[in-house]
Amino acid sequence: MNWIALAGAIGIGAIITKLLDVLWLQQVVAENERRKWLRDQRLRAYSVFAQDLIGMRLWLGLVSDDEAQRRLADALLLTSDETLSEDLEAFVNRVIELKRTATLRERELQPLVNVEARPIWEEQNRAWFDQVSKDAHRLFARLREELKKSPA
Repeated sequence: MNWIALAGAIGIGAIITKLLDVLWLQQVVAENERRKWLRDQRLRAYSVFAQDLIGMRLWLGLVSDDEAQRRLADALLLTSDETLSEDLEAFVNRVIELKRTATLRERELQPLVNVEARPIWEEQNRAWFDQVSKDAHRLFARLREELKKSPA
């Protein structure tokens, strides 16, 4: 048996294996790590934003407009669906505007407790709340689907 030829073959096999590891396997591992990191970041940002959506925290004043915009920005940076991004941004802007309108109306009607306009306004306010709640649940479902689509 030729030990030198055998040792040479083992050495060449080891070199080829290491080349495959460096040139191909390391890239695959790095890409998998990047995907995992991106998914974790999406989960974190979407979770915070989803809590605001479902809890109606912006509408109820539990989250400031600025904080809602920051949380939205985190979610938008990680969203790959352009339509979802636009819908999320439009939703937050609409809630901020409706909340401001509701607050102004409430201040105007505060002294007019028994006036005919107050029940009409309260009904409008409830209708806005119901619509915002429905939209929030729809967007929550879309965020969940976006997370499911993300590669692990």
